[in-house]
Amino acid sequence: MRVARRIGVIILILILPILSVSCYYGAKPYIDTVDKICEDYAIEPELALAVCKAESNFNTNVVSRAGAIGIMQILPSTALWICELRNMEYKEEYLYRAEFNIELGVWYLSYLSYFEDRNWQLAAYNAGEGTVKNWQKQGINLENIPYSETRSYIDKVNKYYDIFKKRNFFN
Repeated sequence: MRVARRIGVIILILILPILSVSCYYGAKPYIDTVDKICEDYAIEPELALAVCKAESNFNTNVVSRAGAIGIMQILPSTALWICELRNMEYKEEYLYRAEFNIELGVWYLSYLSYFEDRNWQLAAYNAGEGTVKNWQKQGINLENIPYSETRSYIDKVNKYYDIFKKRNFFN
């Protein structure tokens, strides 16, 4: 067990610089847009970049199996709801535009910030607000979230968040 753990640490030490570089180059075209939008919604830009990295690896054209679209992987139904609330024009093809997608994704992160704990906020972004509210009503804690994908997602976003914080893009 100790040998396996040491090997894991060595692999992480070797991979982390590569991951950091990949995060930097993927994020670079979106830094100014993310910074401006995050300022409007009081969201840390490193968090928004981490969500972009985890959701799409900065691919504006990706569509998930669930039908989520773009850099922050917004479901068309969620996008329509946000646009109706904010009195914005909505067309599904807009979700492929980085700035529009980031605007909606950051707004949604801001909306979900009532969860207070960032990990619950990320769980709601990934699994849905209603799902997370139900888990909390049932007394489920973060370590026991029933969706392994959501547990993994939280870990991944937090890892990328730490990388972006260390890169000091916004200081």
